[in-house]
Amino acid sequence: MSEVRALPTWLSNRNASDFGTTYPQAVSGPGGPNRAKLGFISRSKLARQSSAQERGYSLNLKQVFLAFAVELFIIGLILIAQYNIAEDVAQNRVFAILLFPIALAVVELARVPLAIATRTQKSWGIKLLAALGVIAAVTVTSFSLSTIAYQTFDPRLIEANDKNIALQNLKSEREISQNEISAADREVDTRRKERDAADDQIKGLRDQISKVNAVLGKNCKASPDNITTPTCTDVNLNAAQSKTLMAQLKTAQSDRDAKDVLLKAAETARAKYDLRSIDQKIAKAESDYRMAVTRSQLHS
Repeated sequence: MSEVRALPTWLSNRNASDFGTTYPQAVSGPGGPNRAKLGFISRSKLARQSSAQERGYSLNLKQVFLAFAVELFIIGLILIAQYNIAEDVAQNRVFAILLFPIALAVVELARVPLAIATRTQKSWGIKLLAALGVIAAVTVTSFSLSTIAYQTFDPRLIEANDKNIALQNLKSEREISQNEISAADREVDTRRKERDAADDQIKGLRDQISKVNAVLGKNCKASPDNITTPTCTDVNLNAAQSKTLMAQLKTAQSDRDAKDVLLKAAETARAKYDLRSIDQKIAKAESDYRMAVTRSQLHS
């Protein structure tokens, strides 16, 4: 004969939903009469549930432990990030630099209790202070996580910045080379004009000499016996002027040769400049900069 045991008086006054536990009900067993079974409920669990109902709230310890685990994980990340920065900046002052991050870590640990206090405390003043504490702790977390974001993105930003600096330096170098090329071109033009002017001067002197030498006269000598025909030869009537012009021509030719040497030197100096090499470097630098920007957060 099946038997159903009565619940204790302190338990019978409560609904099963109050404890999240299903209480005994009749079930049919194989090959036998219906039997009532009472699930095992620990007294400590029932006591906690009863206490929670009297307080008006209950704590989910798993969620609390998870919240603390997340806090500890974030604290660990922040301290590691701060340690790396401190080691890079000043290796002999690592501990001193970590004092402030450690203080922030303490604030991080206080956030979970403050969040619990906003729900559990009955005084609205304490609730408000706890809520302000939670907001402050969230602000501290945001500030601390920005350090991790800095270490995540800053190296890529530095790379993009370095590539951009290299590109700008190449462009500046090209501009300097272009200015030097323009100066060399002006030098070549000046030397060529001077050489051409010397050529024109030489041509003018030669024309003058030709005209002067074209004026001829007769130089006749009488025969000793004054009977035969005098002996006559052609002579330049402007011999003195021709001699002067020849001297000027010689000087002009020497000056022209000197100016031609200067022209060739200027042309040689101009030939040393070639923008094709630096243009190739600029093209490669622009490609490297675009790749660096793509790898960073600048492209978003």
